[in-house]
Amino acid sequence: MFKLRHFDWLAPIYEKVISGEATDKLKETLDLKSDQWILDAGGGTGRIAASLRGERRKIIVADISYKMLWQAHQKNELLCTVCDATKLPFEHHFFDRIVIVDAFHHIPDQPQAMNEMWRVLKPGGILTIEEPDISHTSVKMIALMERVLLMGSKFLKIEEMVRMIEFHQPQKVMVYNENHSYWITAIK
Repeated sequence: MFKLRHFDWLAPIYEKVISGEATDKLKETLDLKSDQWILDAGGGTGRIAASLRGERRKIIVADISYKMLWQAHQKNELLCTVCDATKLPFEHHFFDRIVIVDAFHHIPDQPQAMNEMWRVLKPGGILTIEEPDISHTSVKMIALMERVLLMGSKFLKIEEMVRMIEFHQPQKVMVYNENHSYWITAIK
């Protein structure tokens, strides 16, 4: 079956139309330290990962779009890998932190992707997911547009994402909701 590669097409202009970097709230929830391995899953052009760089941190941007990752590769100190979030090519308990910003809804098999992220996260590690909050009308309009464009997106409600994470029995789950987005942070 033919699969549209929307993000391959968007790669050259993505950062011209989608701006931003890691917010202070995101950095706070990740509790970043030096000498950490960080995975930016679905990290595309590396716009978030680039703003997480710091003392001896090693950041890997993982995405299925080679063309998006080419943009990330141009940013110094970012490691990149083309991979599917449901089959991460990393050892168990490899990452200290995993971040997913505005990308989880693009993953077709979300439960399997969550299993993989939990597998590669170290005990005591932190997973932070930022997603558009589908309870807002503006996000519903974005979801409709993505459906029309055949993007295959599936936006989860906050409680659905929390249930998916709680299945893995984290030590702690924290939820923040502001500006039409929510952040869920879990400590393994």
